[in-house]
Parts: sequence; C-alpha cells; structure tokens
Amino acid sequence: YSYLMCNPLKRFQIQQARLGTDPFETIRRLHRDLWRPAISELPPFQGGFAGLLSYELGRSWEQFPRAINDEFGLPDLAVGFYDWVIAWDHQQHRAWLIVHGFDVTLNSQCSDQAARRLREIKRRIDAVILQQRNHVPPQSNQGMRLEQKDLSACHEVDGFPGIFSNFSKDEFLRRIERIIEYIYAGDIFQANFSQRLLSPATMPAADLYLNLRSRNAAPFAGYFAWDDWTVLSASPERFL
Repeated sequence: YSYLMCNPLKRFQIQQARLGTDPFETIRRLHRDLWRPAISELPPFQGGFAGLLSYELGRSWEQFPRAINDEFGLPDLAVGFYDWVIAWDHQQHRAWLIVHGFDVTLNSQCSDQAARRLREIKRRIDAVILQQRNHVPPQSNQGMRLEQKDLSACHEVDGFPGIFSNFSKDEFLRRIERIIEYIYAGDIFQANFSQRLLSPATMPAADLYLNLRSRNAAPFAGYFAWDDWTVLSASPERFL
C-alpha cells in the first residue's frame, strides 16, 4: 500500500520527551472520540493519525542522555490527524480517495463537509493530470531559500568535500575499539554503531525525494513535511 495525505486538521508535537510521561495520552484520548470502523475492502489506513516518532521519544520510559550536538533540533514526536487520504493497493492496481468529513475543530462530522472536501481534492488532482497531459512542468520551489545549518561542530570527511560527520576519524576508531572491548568482555555480542553524515542541501526537499525515488525505489519509503523541515526516507527492506 501507499498513502498520500496533507493539511492535518490537528497537530501534536513534543519537542523533548520527559521521563514518566505518556507521549500518546492526548492522541489516545482523541482517538477514542474519533474512532470509526474500517471498511474491510479498502487499504488498512483510511485516515486518522500519522506522523513521526523519533528514537529520542524513548526517554519517556528510559533515562539516557541526549546527543551532545543537535544541529536540527527536531521534535521527538510530530503527529497530525488527517481527515482524508489517497490509498493505493499496488496488488490490485487500484486507488481510493477516502474522506471522513470532520470539521476543523473535530467536534462534528457530516457528509456535506466530506463531499466539499472530496470535490476540492479531486479538482487539485485533475489540475495535476491536465498539467502532465499538456507537458507543463510542475511548480517548483527552486527559488526557495535553503537555510544552512551550523556545521562547525562536525568534521569534514577526508576526500569528500562538503560531507561532514559527527565523528572525527580518531574518535570513530576509539568508539570501535570500545565496542570490541565490550564484546570480548561478554557484555554484548553485537552493536548498532552508526555515524551521521551531513551535507548542505542543494535542492528543495520534494525534488530531492523524487530524485531519491527514481534512483532507489524502496518499497518502504516516506516523505514527511512539518513546519520548516522535512524527513525523506528510503528504507531497503523487502518482504520475503
């Protein structure tokens, strides 16, 4: 399945999770009020809550330090409530536009509101199709200002100008040696040790995502835009 939605009616954000708090309390309470039975013949996600949960959200249950350097300052949780979704079933080669018709306050739901929203979404889809048929290039944000982050705390990778790591080469090797010591001591048998590579953006996020999709059409990919930042994901997993 693939899903497309935008313009959530309500947004939820936790900048920094705190130990002993339930990050889903508000969402869970609203879900109980807004829950509707799913239609079995349609793809399983038919609108509702979707968003981003970071690894740092685990601080709600476990005490561990935050990273020393945080160039982006993204929230630990960013979730929206989406009243409509376009859902694709790639095995059936079919797609559905599903609209619930909640108002902006989420206090009421009606078929007239759903019909108006459905017509507006279809109008936008038809406009895109017409552009493609007339070979009109889509509107781009190429003129947008691409904000550059302060990378002074990072280390430029030798031989790769413009690519920065959160580790120096010496620090990276010291961490590897420490992991080997843990393994020899029998404390662990494997470690997921990673480094973060950064490079200043040279194109808008949507264009970068389409470029990524064309080069790596991963079945578990995602584009998530929120405020002034966007997460692009192309996971390599495959169903066996």
